[in-house]
Amino acid sequence: MSANKRIRKPSTAKTAKDLLALDMPSTVRKPKVLKDKAELLKDEVHRLEVAIAATSKVFSEQRRRRNDDELPPPERSAPKRRGEQRLTLAQASEKRRVFYMQVLEFTVTALLFVGACAWLYQWWLSRSAN
Repeated sequence: MSANKRIRKPSTAKTAKDLLALDMPSTVRKPKVLKDKAELLKDEVHRLEVAIAATSKVFSEQRRRRNDDELPPPERSAPKRRGEQRLTLAQASEKRRVFYMQVLEFTVTALLFVGACAWLYQWWLSRSAN
């Protein structure tokens, strides 16, 4: 083997700019192409977000069309009024307690009123008899 073997010169230059240009894709060097690509990606992302948001509406629409000839279950046929909401057990107990207290207050008040009227009637009878 000969020590003075000829080495081929590489076909590309080895300057820093040339090496950077080789490593980067061609689109990096063109800002307009990058802007256009960014806009396209942004539009695609927006389109996908809108499609994802619309899927529940589409599925509910399909379900409505599929079940259009069926009657709703009886418990859902009439919309519930505001006061007929389901209450927790504690809320129902409190509501019952308040109702019973109001009934008790009414009963006591009615008995006191009837007693006062009876006393006044007795007093009037005793005064008018004389």
